[in-house]
Amino acid sequence: MCRPPAAASLLIFLWLVERSHCDGSSLQESMAALHARFALGLYQTLTETENDSNLIVSPVSVSLSLGLLQFGARGNTLAQLEGTLGYNVNGTSVCLVL
Repeated sequence: MCRPPAAASLLIFLWLVERSHCDGSSLQESMAALHARFALGLYQTLTETENDSNLIVSPVSVSLSLGLLQFGARGNTLAQLEGTLGYNVNGTSVCLVL
């Protein structure tokens, strides 16, 4: 088995770390803020009704599911999903993060 020299591995590692902190970081931060806003809104909506039962929900799962629905949605449905999530998965800036 051929292994790369340690120096080459270190250079590749440093290059990958540097690439992960490029221009997309501000976009990633804004996407994180959108996800946090969605999670808080979902929690507030679910707790508005007086209900004594327990409920477990994953905002990430709900957000990912709605994001996947955007790929096949058109018209009014797509507009409602965009409004709920705060972004369009088909947008060029979002595609850079995904």
